[in-house]
Amino acid sequence: MPPTLEELETSWNDLFSEAKDAVGDIEDYFRQIDDATSVVVETLSSAVKEGVKKLGEIKDDLVAMYNEAEAHQLPVISLMRQSFAWLDSVKSPISDLSPKVTIWRDQNLSSWKGGAGRAYLIEKTGQQRAAIDDAWQNADKISAWLMDIAERNVDYMLEFVDKLGVILGQYVGAAAAAGTLIGIAEAIGDAADMVAQLFADMVDLLTDVASRFMAAVSDERKIDSITSDNSALPGGKWPESVVG
Repeated sequence: MPPTLEELETSWNDLFSEAKDAVGDIEDYFRQIDDATSVVVETLSSAVKEGVKKLGEIKDDLVAMYNEAEAHQLPVISLMRQSFAWLDSVKSPISDLSPKVTIWRDQNLSSWKGGAGRAYLIEKTGQQRAAIDDAWQNADKISAWLMDIAERNVDYMLEFVDKLGVILGQYVGAAAAAGTLIGIAEAIGDAADMVAQLFADMVDLLTDVASRFMAAVSDERKIDSITSDNSALPGGKWPESVVG
């Protein structure tokens, strides 16, 4: 079964909670690295100093990336809610009308004779059913488009959280080495190089996800095509039962 709106919102918020915790932990472990190396800075090699600097810069970049993503947390929830609203408040009730169009609410209508009766029974009900079907089908398409945009955001955060977890492990190891000063030169250098590569991979992944997100957002033609199709709405208007 597809997830409910509540499940989607919970998963989305959980991703931000995980990301926030990971970024906070990275800040804490870098602080430990910086504090430990500052005490013996005069004895450290240039490679270690450069490694600490690199770890600090990437830490700052990760914080900035999280802060930028956090600004979209509530708007994406709004997208999810609107996607479901198009289904629950538009598609469902309108589609329910479709089979009822040709069911006479007043049985005397079935005895309606003459040109007006034929026009209503044969033409108007058919036109109205087509318009109703067009309306609920368009609602479904708009809902899918909104959810597509929301899903691209979810993909972004999934990749972000996944890479954050791996990067965090490198900061943990570097902090442990800095705290004991055992093999610090090699440990800090290796951690800095690994974090730099992981961060570069993360940026590539997120750039790819972001490009697919922008493609979904900027596909105005999709919505224009949906809203400008008047094949079931003669003259762009709802087909009237009776023309005065």
